[in-house]
Amino acid sequence: DFRDLWTLNPYFTGLPGIKSFERRLECLLMLSADLITTVSEPLAEQMRLLHPQTKVEVIENGADLDELEQLPQTSKPYSLKKTIVYAGTIYAGRRDPSPLLRAIKKSKVENIEVFFAGPSTAEVNKLIALAEAEHFTRVLGMIPRQESLILQQHADVLLFLESNAPDAAGVLTGKLFEYLFSGREVWGVGVDMSTLSGQIIQGSGVGQVFGSSEVMLEEAVQRLSRDGARNTQLKAEYRQKFDRRTQARKLLSFLRPQP
Repeated sequence: DFRDLWTLNPYFTGLPGIKSFERRLECLLMLSADLITTVSEPLAEQMRLLHPQTKVEVIENGADLDELEQLPQTSKPYSLKKTIVYAGTIYAGRRDPSPLLRAIKKSKVENIEVFFAGPSTAEVNKLIALAEAEHFTRVLGMIPRQESLILQQHADVLLFLESNAPDAAGVLTGKLFEYLFSGREVWGVGVDMSTLSGQIIQGSGVGQVFGSSEVMLEEAVQRLSRDGARNTQLKAEYRQKFDRRTQARKLLSFLRPQP
């Protein structure tokens, strides 16, 4: 099962000599596989080309609804500021919050704060400094998972970052599906309707995608500053499709002997 690809992963280019060794190793290991699964059809197509001898099926990422329902019910900390939360890893040149940071700075609003939770503290601080956005950002670093989920549920907006480069078209990070089930509005930056993640964000009814348009982001920032968070409702078909229990049943159907 490949939630992320191995040697075809666009985020880890590797070293030339080692990468070719890893590619041979992956191909050798996959010769012993009866089934390969991955998270999207674009990634599945890449795997079928690399491993034509092995069946490849799609099992999407999703959310564990039991985990989300068992979160402690805590009150949102009182604040006059609207909060935008990003929880995850930042990859230089791939998941870049800079268009949003510049849009907030241009809008000159004073009641929005952006929180970054995740392992990429040095990269985030560098991007914040380049955008001169220190006064409205907070970098939390790594925090416990439950704390991260509660932070997301208390946010006014959740920030989703991804690249719209062709080699990232089928990347579906698990973070997206936590966002979908959070009940919060989702803003997709770096993605547009040409990407699978962008199609899910807008098609599911939970948010909007901006690509890298600072003009569109500035309008959204001003609306958030003025009107506050929007209510969102995840469409029933997306709730069903991206429930981990649905995906477990789908995987089981692939593993059962066919009559």
